[in-house]
Amino acid sequence: MVLITTMDHKNSKLILSIIVVVYFIFTSGFIFEVTKSESTGKLDTPFNPALSAERTGVVGIFTDCDVECAKWIVKNTLDSDRIAGDVNSSILLMSYIKQDRVRESWVTKVYDYETLPESCYIMILDWNVKHNMGVRVTGVGTRMTFPMPELNYPEVYRCGNSRILKKG
Repeated sequence: MVLITTMDHKNSKLILSIIVVVYFIFTSGFIFEVTKSESTGKLDTPFNPALSAERTGVVGIFTDCDVECAKWIVKNTLDSDRIAGDVNSSILLMSYIKQDRVRESWVTKVYDYETLPESCYIMILDWNVKHNMGVRVTGVGTRMTFPMPELNYPEVYRCGNSRILKKG
């Protein structure tokens, strides 16, 4: 307070502007993206989905083929069928809850693709194929990627890179 009152008005505006710009640069996700950070499992360096989504998978960016796969699941599975996918696959499928016949209890969010239900459909998004990674939630506002294992199950539907596999 004393610092600002002893300076002239022009200098105080300049200093305040510099502080705000530096604060914005560090909290906007700009530094995260410029440094190509991969740390999305904790909020030590804030990330911005608008800047980093395609590179990190922190939010789903769905292709037309991803949507076609979700529609195929809605039209071609039974009420008793389980559907597995990473968090972004699950979010896409959940968008059909109450719009069609999808129930939240059908969708199993997987954390490593090693612990799949005994019998299920597996939804693999375009992003999963391009990056050979899955995405899981690690806490509020945080995500972590994990390597996609070789899934040797029959493919029942494919559109572009997006696909549906059948286990069991």
